Amino acid sequence: MATPEQLDRQFHRELEARREAIKRLRERTRVAEERSYASSTVYGSAFINSGLQKITENIETKISHITRGWASDKAAAAMVIKDCDPCVLALITAKAVLDVLGNRKVEKPTYTAVTHRIGTLIYDQILLDDFHAKHKDLFDQTKKNIHHNKGYSYRVQHYRATMRKHDIKAPRWSSAVKVLIGGWLLDRLCEATGWIGVSCHRTSAKKTQNVLVYQPEFLKAKEALMEQAEAFAACMWPMLCEPNDWSGDTNASSGGYLTNELRRLTTLIRGTRFKKRHLPLYGSRALAMLNRLQKVPYRINSRVLDVANFCMERRITVGKFRAEEPSPPPPKPDPWESASEEEKLYYRRTRTEIEDRNAGLAQKNYRTTEAVFVANKYKDDVFWIPWSFDFRGRCYPIPTSLSPQGTDFDKSLIYFDEEGPVNEWWLAFQVATTYGLDKATMDDRIQWTRSNHELISRIAEDPEGTIPEWSKFEEPWCFLAAAIEYHQCVITKEKQTSGLPVSVDATCSGLQHLSALALDRTAAQMVNVVPTNKPSDGYAIVAEKAKDVLPEHLHHLMNRKVTKRTVMTTPYGVTEGSARDYIRQELKGVELEKGELQAIVKAVYRYAVRQVFAGPCASMTFIQRVAGQKIKEGNATIEWTTPSGFHVIQEYRKIELKPVQTRLLGQRMQTWLNKEWEDRQVDLNRSRTAASPNLIHSLDAALLHLVFAEWIKPFTVIHDCVLGRSCDMDEMAFAIRDKFVEIYSQPILKQWSESLGVEFDESVMQNTLDINDVQSSAYFFC
Repeated sequence: MATPEQLDRQFHRELEARREAIKRLRERTRVAEERSYASSTVYGSAFINSGLQKITENIETKISHITRGWASDKAAAAMVIKDCDPCVLALITAKAVLDVLGNRKVEKPTYTAVTHRIGTLIYDQILLDDFHAKHKDLFDQTKKNIHHNKGYSYRVQHYRATMRKHDIKAPRWSSAVKVLIGGWLLDRLCEATGWIGVSCHRTSAKKTQNVLVYQPEFLKAKEALMEQAEAFAACMWPMLCEPNDWSGDTNASSGGYLTNELRRLTTLIRGTRFKKRHLPLYGSRALAMLNRLQKVPYRINSRVLDVANFCMERRITVGKFRAEEPSPPPPKPDPWESASEEEKLYYRRTRTEIEDRNAGLAQKNYRTTEAVFVANKYKDDVFWIPWSFDFRGRCYPIPTSLSPQGTDFDKSLIYFDEEGPVNEWWLAFQVATTYGLDKATMDDRIQWTRSNHELISRIAEDPEGTIPEWSKFEEPWCFLAAAIEYHQCVITKEKQTSGLPVSVDATCSGLQHLSALALDRTAAQMVNVVPTNKPSDGYAIVAEKAKDVLPEHLHHLMNRKVTKRTVMTTPYGVTEGSARDYIRQELKGVELEKGELQAIVKAVYRYAVRQVFAGPCASMTFIQRVAGQKIKEGNATIEWTTPSGFHVIQEYRKIELKPVQTRLLGQRMQTWLNKEWEDRQVDLNRSRTAASPNLIHSLDAALLHLVFAEWIKPFTVIHDCVLGRSCDMDEMAFAIRDKFVEIYSQPILKQWSESLGVEFDESVMQNTLDINDVQSSAYFFC
């Protein structure tokens, strides 16, 4: 239970997190406005979302009237743009107005400046539409050569340079035409939204100037939007005391952060559509597990953080730890006047490449920068992590940084505060697995660690000096954490206890659950549900099986890398098109004759997967058939309760969206039929295809619920992966297998279909697997 001092510190930390979030929100808004990107701010996006359809309808109506001969002000402007997509015209107009009027550097935006900006953007859009329509290949090639971080002006100039180079004639608009067209579109925005008004500003004793200003109603709405955004702004950081327990009432926001019930930042079940319709979870083991998970105390792995700070200061990138430093510009030829054209061209190209790379560094480095910032804030503290469910019962940490479900670097910072006796075997397992031996046998992993004490000690004693060595390993940061721990606990024995999280992961958990559902021993053996001498590799087995129907000259291409993603995503409804993309990506650079890629796809997707995993594929087909039948009977949802008592609600409805595509301002997805959720049509196809992965995810979540509902030792989870102290791993491994047997000793698939009122198809069952065999499978979780 939290002490008064811990509660006080946490309350102030949540206030600090809120202040930090508000500061970041305001800074992002300020930068966007100063760079003429006010349309990308919180309020800008909200106004575009609310006004886009109204502006579009106004443009459509006016153009329709003018083309039928109605008299109208600026009718000539409308005739120029009458063939343009009204949605694109509306989006460009709204963005231009918000960007110009929102620019803090422009004190008094004039009517002419705003309308000329709108007209210029429309001209550029029409110009590039015409370029794309008549010279698509050249347009696409030019687009590929433009770095995604480049600004609007650069992009326009790049396209125009290409057009000049290929002697592509472009229509010309005078400034007067641009102002005329921009003025007509501005009128449409004003009529539809009432955002903008005109104020007469005196520039001298005899001269006045029309200045565009936001209407008072717009300013009030903007202020309200920003206040609302700030009210809900929060940096989701770990807690300095135990999180509040979640109650069984899924409508409540009483769990997690101390101020959550007041501010309602998070809910027990993520997703606003689901939280109000879930059955209460009083007494369920799922809820008990989640609250138990929140009570695990952690601290920062201080030695790993020292290395991270070292890398951050010196801008050293290691794996997912991104700390790249902006590159300096290239030396300019001096004197420039006497430099050759080749030297000048080389300088310009090199400078452009460096500027393009530098432009994206902040975004690439952000996750690492934030993780280091938060880790340093908590480096002297014990902390806790609040968690919540998704609609299938999977557990997710609420903090966005310093999470066990983060990158390799994030995970390496996490250390259990409550240490336990050292188990050398499991520490050796963690060292070898993070090194990259996750497919090796248990004996080989342990032997590798015990045979490499010199390497481990060298890295543990001087992590900073050996970065080039350990940075090449599979999980470099988790390996570093494991090496330091193994060195201190086993080699030098300066520590007698350990709080290092040791990780064991399911072998393709989706296929493990589907094999158990169908009691298919053959498939179960491929994913280590039954005992094997070494870890089974279902990916390699599928690759070997595919050779049965392929010509011999293609056999050398069949390996686990080619089939891995297709097999891995099979339980989650991979389509043949996706399988083709995965296989094509792995065979990139391999010269294939016409039709050979499709032959490989058919051999893997249609033949080998269904041969090797017959039971899982039959189970998936049955699950999809049941889901489709329920939807066709008029049900909007498919609901079931997992073995841990978690109530799942699957509901998919069609959201009719129209993409509003501009050539230079990006794409916005517009809700074309603005209907309430309950009024939208149920999505039959998605309800059917998602049923199998959702059932599987709910079952792997239930397995962890049952294992840890009454677990009193430190642990954490990553979907189908569990982490614990070395001294607890034997007990944890037994508990996982025991609960798996408990679940699948029951006819789960039959119970699921009958709970939905659908007769079970007994032909789905293979009935060749004794589920108790999992108890002696060394590689079930490994």
